[in-house]
Amino acid sequence: KTLAEGYSQGGGWTYTMRDQSKKDYWDLSNTQYGILGLWAADRAGVELNDSVWKHLSGLLLETQLKDGGWSYY
Repeated sequence: KTLAEGYSQGGGWTYTMRDQSKKDYWDLSNTQYGILGLWAADRAGVELNDSVWKHLSGLLLETQLKDGGWSYY
C-alpha cells in the first residue's frame, strides 16, 4: 500500500499496516508523520487525491482540544 492508502478510514495511521477497515485503531503521534510524508510528497510533485487532505483535515479538526492542542490518542 502507499502512504496515502495506509490510513484507516476512521482515523490516521498507527504502527503497523493493519486491516484499515478497523475504524478505531490509529493514533495522532503516528498520524503526524503520515501527514508530513504526504506533505513532502506533494511538495515533490506527487499528485494526491483531494479526498485524502479533506479526510485528514477533518480528522485534525475533530480531535483538536478547546485549547488548540491535541491529546495523545
